[in-house]
Amino acid sequence: KPAIYPTMTNGEINIAIPGGEEVRLKIFSVAGELISEYNIAYSSAIDLKDLVNGWYLIRLENANFSEIFRVLKI
Repeated sequence: KPAIYPTMTNGEINIAIPGGEEVRLKIFSVAGELISEYNIAYSSAIDLKDLVNGWYLIRLENANFSEIFRVLKI
């Protein structure tokens, strides 16, 4: 199961993808606006420092799963 940590950050978030599967990561505002997207595999870090403070939804998806995480940028 994929994981994102920390869920409260002023900089980077870490994404752990078990089994090294490639996934699509999408960052949405809480209003549903797509802000950015990436293709990642294994463990990766995404820098959020340029985003305004507030809540964001992070969707990780591939052919085997789709999960949404909430992250607070402070």
